[in-house]
Amino acid sequence: MKKKLISPFKIVAFLLCTAAVWTCAKTPNCSGIIYQHVKIIDSSNNAVLLDTFYTISDDLVDTLRIEAYPNDSANYYPVIDDRYAKQFKINIAKNYTFFGIKGTDTIRSPYIFKYDGCHIATLSGAAKIIQ
Repeated sequence: MKKKLISPFKIVAFLLCTAAVWTCAKTPNCSGIIYQHVKIIDSSNNAVLLDTFYTISDDLVDTLRIEAYPNDSANYYPVIDDRYAKQFKINIAKNYTFFGIKGTDTIRSPYIFKYDGCHIATLSGAAKIIQ
């Protein structure tokens, strides 16, 4: 009985198809900029309009001054967004503190973020602050 050999063409075609499927499954959707934000309200659930706000990395290397979102509610403030991804190593957490200033009052809120190679995600930190 003769053994039937598989043609080299079929082997190459199989490997190329397998590689294409594996690559598509591993490629994340990195489109768009994701913002991590905080909602700031008073005890009556009214929007708190800050005079200024910024975020500082706990190693004091970075001060992030992100403009408030266009077309968004006045009581949401960006803490960090994907434009700062270059300051991260993939899957290594970094500590930041958000500062919001209204008159003589200062809000301080700690956050931990990490970059997954696609977007910055919040590991811990307040989504809402009641002033």
